[in-house]
Amino acid sequence: MKPRHIRRLVVALAVCGALLLVASLVLGLLDNGLLQGKKSTRTEGDDDDAPAQFGPDDPGGFHRFQDELVRRKSEEGQRRRQEEGAEDAVNVSEKEAASFIRAASRWNEHRLQRVQEVCARHNLGLYRSSAAPPDVKLPPTPQYAVFYYDRSHKMAWCPLYKAGSTSWLYNLCLLGGYSERELSSTKEQLSTLARKAYPELEYPEAEEALRSSRKLLVVRHPFARLLSAYRDKLENRVAGAEHGSAHFYRKYGRRIVDKFRAGGAAVPTSQVVSPQHVVRDPGRLPPADDEPTFKEFVKYLIDVDLANYADDHWIPYYLFCTPCLLNYDIIAKVETYLEDQVYMIRALGLQDSIRPRWRHRTAPRGQEGLPTSSSQDVDTTARRYFAQISERELRALYQKYKLDFEMFDYTLEDYLPYVSPEPA
Repeated sequence: MKPRHIRRLVVALAVCGALLLVASLVLGLLDNGLLQGKKSTRTEGDDDDAPAQFGPDDPGGFHRFQDELVRRKSEEGQRRRQEEGAEDAVNVSEKEAASFIRAASRWNEHRLQRVQEVCARHNLGLYRSSAAPPDVKLPPTPQYAVFYYDRSHKMAWCPLYKAGSTSWLYNLCLLGGYSERELSSTKEQLSTLARKAYPELEYPEAEEALRSSRKLLVVRHPFARLLSAYRDKLENRVAGAEHGSAHFYRKYGRRIVDKFRAGGAAVPTSQVVSPQHVVRDPGRLPPADDEPTFKEFVKYLIDVDLANYADDHWIPYYLFCTPCLLNYDIIAKVETYLEDQVYMIRALGLQDSIRPRWRHRTAPRGQEGLPTSSSQDVDTTARRYFAQISERELRALYQKYKLDFEMFDYTLEDYLPYVSPEPA
C-alpha cells in the first residue's frame, strides 16, 4: 500500500473514532433528558412536547452546543440536589425532644378538639346531631384510596400535597425498606416508591385498616398551599416539566388562560402581570410566556366546583382527607413542623427508624411557606403574588376554603395586607 493511502486510511479511522465518541456523548445526554432541557425522570403527566432548548444545529457551532450541554448538566444536577436534598435529618437532644413533645401534645389536643367542634357546628359526618341538612356537602365515605397504610406500624397517613408531604413520603419510604442512598440516587418520585411499599387499599379492607391504625394529617395555611401549588405546577411549564407541569398546562393552564384572560393565549403572560408581582428563580429556564398568572388561577378557583373538579394539589382539606368522617389521632401543621414531627415520631414509636427533617434556609421553588430559619423570603414571595389580586377576590377565595380555615384555625387576616387596592 502506498504511503499516501496509508495516511488517508489513518485519517479516516481517526475521524470515525471521533464521530463515534461524539455520538456516544450525545446519546448519553439524550438518555439523561438534557437535550430536552429536563431530567429523564418522568412524573405523572410528563410528556415530550416541551420545546428543545439546545440542538446540534446551534448557530454558535457544535462545540458551543457541547459546552452548553455540560454546563446545563452540572446546573441541573445541582438544582436537583437542592430541591430533593433541601431537607436534612435533624438530631434533637432529649431535652429539646421533651420540650417539643410537651408543646406539640398540647397543640394536637387542641387541634383535634377544634376539628370536632367545627364539624359539629356545621352538622357534618360523625358529629351530625340533627336531621337538618348539613351546611356543606361531604363525600359519603372517607377517601380510602388516597391513604398510605403502614400496617406494621399501625399507621395511616392522608397525603395533602403541598403541605409537607415530601417529608412524610421520605419517612414512609425509609419505613418501607428503602435506604437513604437509594432515595438520594433514584429517578423515581417519592410518591411512586411509597406506593410500591404501601399499595392502595379498597373497601372493606381499607376501612378495617383505618379502624386499626393511628391516623395522621399534616396541614398548612390554605393560601400558602395554593401559592405553592401554583408556582410548582402552573407558573412555568418549561422549567417545571420534571414536576409534570406540561400535563398541568394542558389540563388546567391553557383552559384557565382561555377563560380568564382577555384575548386568551394570544396575549403573552408578560403583558398581563407586572415583573414586580412574580419571583423568578436564578438558574431556571424562563417560562413559555403563555402560562396563567396567579390572579387567573385564583379566578379559576373561585369559579370552579372544587367538590367535583379540583386537583389533589388544591382540593380543600375537608373534602380530600374528610376529617369530619374520621377520628384522626394526630394533626400536624407545617408552621410548627419540627416540633410536630418529633411528637409524631415518638408517639408512633418510630424514633429508632426515622428522624425529623428540616429545611435549609433557602426553600426551593414550590416550597414557599415551609418552615425555614428565616421567614423573610417567604413573606416577600407571598406579598408579590397576592398583590396581583384584590381584597374582593381574596375574600371570595376564602369562602371556597372557609371550612378549612375554621377547622384548622387559620385566618384570612394574615394575607389581607398583601392584596392590591380595589380600583376606584
